[in-house]
This record gives sequence, structure tokens and C-alpha cells, in this order.
Amino acid sequence: MGCQRMTNWERCLSFTLSQEGGWSDNPADPGGATMKGITLGTYTRWQRANGQPDPTKDALRNISDATVATIYYTWYWLPSGAGSMPWPVNLAVFDLAVNGGVGRSDQAIAEVGLNFNAIMDWRLAWYKRLDGWPIFGAGWSRRVRMLIAYAAEYKEEEDKKTMLDANCQAFKVDQNGKVVGVELGITKIENAKYEVYRVRLRDEYEAGGQTIAACTVVDANGISTGDQVRLTWPGSQPPFENSGLPGNPNNVHIITNGYTPPKLGPLALHVGGFNAPISDIVYGIGLPFNRHVSFDVVFREKSSIIVPPPVDSDLGERVADLETWAREISAEYPDGPQYD
Repeated sequence: MGCQRMTNWERCLSFTLSQEGGWSDNPADPGGATMKGITLGTYTRWQRANGQPDPTKDALRNISDATVATIYYTWYWLPSGAGSMPWPVNLAVFDLAVNGGVGRSDQAIAEVGLNFNAIMDWRLAWYKRLDGWPIFGAGWSRRVRMLIAYAAEYKEEEDKKTMLDANCQAFKVDQNGKVVGVELGITKIENAKYEVYRVRLRDEYEAGGQTIAACTVVDANGISTGDQVRLTWPGSQPPFENSGLPGNPNNVHIITNGYTPPKLGPLALHVGGFNAPISDIVYGIGLPFNRHVSFDVVFREKSSIIVPPPVDSDLGERVADLETWAREISAEYPDGPQYD
């Protein structure tokens, strides 16, 4: 039926954790004691910021996966700006921020811009200037190569991206703390009658306090079909556990379910019956941090495949026969219409 994709955050975190490994306490490493990329110094600052006692090396060694992910998201993903960048630039920036600090990723962007290949070249050149290059250079170089390979393996599906407006491709808040971007996804359904044509976010400014999903279903010519869009949850593909009734006659659904990014919203939209979609599925719908946002979703009938007519090998002969017949009729009725 379809497949669920990781969010950009999950995809980037997965790579970084695979490279950071587990416990390390190499005296030659300037970072010192480290667990899954979190140094003792970073963990100490985190604990103090949350009113907790300074951790020991043993506490660092037993740090939970949830805490590691939260630290990465709060102190690296968001401050680096990776959450508002496209793939794979977000991967390059986030992993550099973790490995060298947010200041280092900011420096790379300032010098070479948001260009994936340029950032990777900049990173390798920076490594070579470090005193630890003779000891750690081989591992650092391997990490760069593996990141490039990983980026290519998980190349974004451009057909899905064209359906999602830019403000539906990554969670983002502006300088006023308002939600101006979310991350949604699309699940392709085999032999679906309708495809997702366009999805856009009405951010906190535009929504004006509303929390709705305004849906439209049109045929291949853009004319409304009157088909109803179903709201269902949770997840990105059948089988879903629950389903609301179709929206009102105007295909408008009220959205009440909040969620906490970087997780995706729990709701999905599609045309068709419960667990019987006849369209592709938009998922990740919800209210980030319970903020008031809304969505506009358009489903369009897939264009018909035009099959060319078969070639009639006897067409010339049959046309010649018709011409002969027409001349004979013209000769028999000279006062009637004549075939020239």
C-alpha cells in the first residue's frame, strides 16, 4: 500500500548517532569523556540548565536515549537552523554542529552558504587544520564519506515535495515564536483514483485562531467532484485505529489534536472509506505545541492514460473502395452531390 518515511530530524539523528558510537574516554580527544556524542561538559551544562546535579562519568555512560535525543534537538538541531533546511543540507549542518559545535556550522554557512557539497569540502578542510588530524584524520574523513553516501541513499522524493508547499516540509518558528512551518508527509497508495495535488499551511498569522483542514476534491479538469475527505488517525497508512466522520458539506474538518515536534502530527487525510483509501494520504496533520494553525489540502483525479488507436493496416484499401463507390454514385445521380 505505501511506506512510512522517517522525518528529516529522525533521519539526521540516526546518521549522527551511528557515527558518534557509544562510550569513549580517549585522553587524546579534546572532547574528553563522551557517550553517544554527548561530552561530559555538555551533559553537565544540560543538567545545570534543568536544575539537576552535575553528572559523573558513570552517569554520562548511562545517559538515556531520550535525553541524548532531547539534547541534540534542543541544543544542536534548532540553534543550527537545520530544522528549516532541505535535505541533505540539514544533515550536513546538523552533523557538523554536533561534531564541531553550532558556532562551527554557522561559520561554514557564512563562508560557503547552504550548499551541501561546499559544506562537506569546508568540513574536510577544517579537519585538516586541527591538531588531532594525525590521530583522528582517518576516522573524520570516513565520517565525511559516509555522510555523503547516506545523503544520496536517502535522497528526498521530489514528486512528494512538489505537492507540499515549502511551509509543510519542515517545522519552523519565526523570531516572534510563531509557528510558520510544519513537517507533513505523503503516502502513495497503489492504483489510487486521486493524488495529492497541493498541501499548504495557514500559519499562526494567517489562521487567525482557526484550527481546520479545508479540503477539496477535483477531477482531472479541476472541477469539484463532491467526494468527501476522511480524517483518520494515528499514523501514515492503513490500518488506522480510528476515523472521524467526513467533514461538513464543504469538506472542512476541525483539528483539535496537539503534538510536540519533532514528532509528526497524529492525523491523516484521504478520500475514501475507513481503511479503504481511494487517494494518496497526507499525514502529520495536527496542532504543533497546540498552536492554532490550519491546512488547505487539494486532492485531484489522476489523469487518464491515453492509449493510441491501433494502426489499421487495411485503411488505405478501404478508403480506395469508398472513393470508387462515391464515384459510381455520383455518375448514377448526376443531379446530386458529386464526389470530386
